[in-house]
Amino acid sequence: YQRRVRERRMRSDSTVVYNDFEEMEALMLQQEELNQRLEQERLEKEQLEKEKVEQQKKEEEMAGTIKNLEQEIVNVDCQMLKLKAAHAELEESAQLRGEVS
Repeated sequence: YQRRVRERRMRSDSTVVYNDFEEMEALMLQQEELNQRLEQERLEKEQLEKEKVEQQKKEEEMAGTIKNLEQEIVNVDCQMLKLKAAHAELEESAQLRGEVS
């Protein structure tokens, strides 16, 4: 009787050990998968942050370009006004010369 009890206990002990081993192996695989997913998420987050920084740089460059273009437009407008004024002076002096002679 005791021998059968011992045999049963040994079988149940080895079954428990085997089940624990299987469960531990499954948990290790799950942990590995979670670590891989975590690393993937980190990489994606890094990539998004890099893209965000690049986008911000582009926006700043575009804002600088727009500011430069606006300044150039102002300069051209000033030159146009000066030319118009000079043209008007030339016309006026030509009319005065025409009237004098």
